[in-house]
Amino acid sequence: MPARSKWWHTQQAGRREALLAVDLYNRTAAERSLEGFVVHMHLSWLHMLHARFARDGVDIRYRKPNGHFERVDSEIKVWELARCIREAFPDPANPVRCNVQFFIKLRNKIEHRYEEQLATAIAGKSQALVLNFEESLVDWFGGEEGLADSLRFPVFMSSLTPDAVATLKATHRKLPKRVTSFIREHDAALPEAVQGDWRYDFRVYLLPQTGPKAESDVVMRFLREDEMTDAQRGARDTVQTIVRNKEVPSRTRESTRPVTSQLLYRPSSGWSSRPTATTRRHGGTLGYGRHPAPPGQR
Repeated sequence: MPARSKWWHTQQAGRREALLAVDLYNRTAAERSLEGFVVHMHLSWLHMLHARFARDGVDIRYRKPNGHFERVDSEIKVWELARCIREAFPDPANPVRCNVQFFIKLRNKIEHRYEEQLATAIAGKSQALVLNFEESLVDWFGGEEGLADSLRFPVFMSSLTPDAVATLKATHRKLPKRVTSFIREHDAALPEAVQGDWRYDFRVYLLPQTGPKAESDVVMRFLREDEMTDAQRGARDTVQTIVRNKEVPSRTRESTRPVTSQLLYRPSSGWSSRPTATTRRHGGTLGYGRHPAPPGQR
């Protein structure tokens, strides 16, 4: 078997970093799990992009005006993640680019004592960061390099009860103002289309599936809004009311149970079928699946 190219080993390093990041994030009792997640996802994106550029013959080395290489501690300086993401996604309004840039800026703002509250506040963005990595990995290097086969859908404990909603809001209030201001200002600077795009901030509605389970049923199932029945749309709208008004209508009380086997979500642009994030007890639990979005939605 011929030796693998150097870029392949770099890409594999990025893949391993992403697996480690998700593992750290889902350790609910571990200290500094969010910080570890952000650091290792930063490295995973950096390795993956360096691998792509190396494979495609793109020179990522910085040069001085005289043509000589820039060096840091005698090592040739290469593109950092911020430069890589701009080159890979030239459109400043690309939601994948905006999501990665959010975490680049956030990396130096994480304080250990507020990590638990921050994990809750950015759970959707964290899930989007992982899903975008998975989708880019598959798009650029092929389906066999994806992560879905290496991860299991996590067990989580959560609900949509009024108490749970109140707890989440109280958690947000415990964050330092400089952190909440950073999140708010970063979001406000983006076009509305990006703010509502699932590739920037991933959000879902959770509903339990009732009735007998068929042999072909899977634990997670996604539906496009235009494929929903009237009953499913009604259930979805009720869930929106639960969150907004802190009420649980008796006709849908089943939807407040902690464990769910069906997800309904509405990305603002396109859709992809994959297990995804739910709120956990302090933050969010990252889930996976590998089904690239339709062409034109990246």
